[in-house]
Amino acid sequence: MKRLTFVLCIALIAVLGLSQAYAGLFSVFEQSALSGKKDKGALEAYAQYGQSVGAEAQSGVAKLKVQDIFRDGMQTKISFIITNIDIAETDRFSPEFRMRDSLGNVYDRHATECKHDRKQRVVSGVVEFEPIADREITSLELFLRENSSNLEWSVAFNVDPRKVGPQARKYSVGALAGIDDKVVEIVEIVSTPSMARIYLNSEVPLYCGEVKSRTGNTVAEFMQGFAPLKQNGNWTHEWTFNPIPPEKDLVLVVQTTAGETLEIPFKL
Repeated sequence: MKRLTFVLCIALIAVLGLSQAYAGLFSVFEQSALSGKKDKGALEAYAQYGQSVGAEAQSGVAKLKVQDIFRDGMQTKISFIITNIDIAETDRFSPEFRMRDSLGNVYDRHATECKHDRKQRVVSGVVEFEPIADREITSLELFLRENSSNLEWSVAFNVDPRKVGPQARKYSVGALAGIDDKVVEIVEIVSTPSMARIYLNSEVPLYCGEVKSRTGNTVAEFMQGFAPLKQNGNWTHEWTFNPIPPEKDLVLVVQTTAGETLEIPFKL
């Protein structure tokens, strides 16, 4: 599937009250809304399958450091920090990321979330790629070009083939609900312990949603959404959520762009 490439540069969210088991582990991932909005299930996946890297490269006086990497059957996520980087006040941090694996495959980034501190001359964040989950891969090389400063980095590092999370599980759902004569259908759910994507076929414009238990508790929060300009196959919306727990009776609460709400019961 063709995917919309975009950059979300927002302030990282501070994480409070993490258990001691996660203290100091994958600090950027823990603070990143993109990486799971502090969800315990996602952090457990990062703790089990994440790998500390620490590889660095220099471009002028600016240094790029790859901090941590997480891989599973749905995503590859890398935390990074750039120090001593000067970007003019009139410019924004404008990155182009690519990745090459030891098998020769090249990947373009899917999304980036970053924080830019001009005073400290530091950029930190998380870049997400499509799954790089082949267990034959033994090394990766991250390429970054920052367009506003014309700086380029290349960082090569080894990866542990054992540190790869589960492949994605697919669930054909087919649950639907309606507003007036318009129908919203859950076509398919794809999930790993780190995240979930829900594919919808909707006859009305949608805004966002959340997954709740039948008792009304929120069990998976909405992270981001994608609606192609032209319908792709049998779905119109791709929504990304925190990991959906293995509960049988769940409800997707959908909000339309008109402010209407409907509930779609479903089972995994």
